[in-house]
Amino acid sequence: MDIIWDLPDVLEKESGHLTEDEHHELLLLTNLVEVAHAVRMKHLFNLAALRGTDILPLMQSFGINHRAEYA
Repeated sequence: MDIIWDLPDVLEKESGHLTEDEHHELLLLTNLVEVAHAVRMKHLFNLAALRGTDILPLMQSFGINHRAEYA
């Protein structure tokens, strides 16, 4: 997959003004980020279970904020 835009261009575009190709690529990249986050959380839960601790203290020990900063 070829990247057809760079981040500053996309950030400057107003909602609804992406080309069809840009919109499709943005959806694909968003899905990749969401899958990566889910995999990271799965590993964090597994590590917390192995260490016999809760997930939040484990995340804090790694400096991971449990609240979505982008929401």
